[in-house]
Amino acid sequence: MMGGVTGWCAGYLFQRVGKIAATAIGGGFLLLQIANHSGYVQVDWKKVEKDVNKAKKHLKKKANKAAPEINTFIEEVRNWWCLPFTH
Repeated sequence: MMGGVTGWCAGYLFQRVGKIAATAIGGGFLLLQIANHSGYVQVDWKKVEKDVNKAKKHLKKKANKAAPEINTFIEEVRNWWCLPFTH
């Protein structure tokens, strides 16, 4: 009995907190989009692209160090799968 009541209370609490967090995050994105459209915020897309490419290279390097045999297997599967479509 006590476990059920505790579980129900925890579920109710997490439901409320989750809705509030989702509303806050969504509202923040909406306000940023409005500010961007209105000209209050300007994004340097070349810098964003440069940073994303830098992060991709860093992740690829870390992945190759972590498990090179898995990456080799993935490349072999990718080459095998894409080979019929390249001709």
